Amino acid sequence: MLFKWILLLVIAWYITKAFGNLITYLRGDAYPPSNPIEPTRSRNTVHVHKPTDRDPVRQRAQEIEDARFKDLD
Repeated sequence: MLFKWILLLVIAWYITKAFGNLITYLRGDAYPPSNPIEPTRSRNTVHVHKPTDRDPVRQRAQEIEDARFKDLD
């Protein structure tokens, strides 16, 4: 019986939070985010990695020839 009342209180708390957020939205008030996002870098820098021709994976891909299939009939 006690568990039922605790569960009802938790559900009622969530419902009141939802209605409060709905009223805040309808008023047009700004809702502050719970976890503000901070930039990871202080400077705006872009790092680009350009693969070189000496990359072994690229060389292996260029060495592979297209397969040619022959009909055995």
